[in-house]
Amino acid sequence: MKLTLEQAAKWMGASGSFDATAVAAGYSIDTRTLKNGEVRSMILRPSISHVRIVSVKHANVPLVTASFMYKDRTYVRKLQAASNHIVADDFVYCNVDGQHLSDGGAQLCVECGSLACENHSDVCVTCGKSFCVDHIVTRGLILKKHYCGEHTPS
Repeated sequence: MKLTLEQAAKWMGASGSFDATAVAAGYSIDTRTLKNGEVRSMILRPSISHVRIVSVKHANVPLVTASFMYKDRTYVRKLQAASNHIVADDFVYCNVDGQHLSDGGAQLCVECGSLACENHSDVCVTCGKSFCVDHIVTRGLILKKHYCGEHTPS
């Protein structure tokens, strides 16, 4: 590992002003300058090029698995117990087209239990319940209104 002149001088206990950017070509410690029982220490922060991975060990990380059931569908969310970091999540994909729900705007269909994004779900204007596109009826050409099967006008 290469030390700057300033780091080497600090470690050896030298006095004076030393260049903080110049790299020391070589350095040695004269143990005769240390008093009996004196210990000197220095904190070294190596760069990435000086680090070498010697071994990798498998670590067991406890996971928490939560299963949510609605109608005939089951949604699973797995997270690390210590940090609550989500490892796997069924709540981030639209069940209609499989797209990732990046903005988090998803609705659960009351009829079938599918998770649908804003493009594939709507809310009934009468009862306010959310439905997927398979279970909602849209009426009107300009001012579209959405109705569930129970509240569809004839």
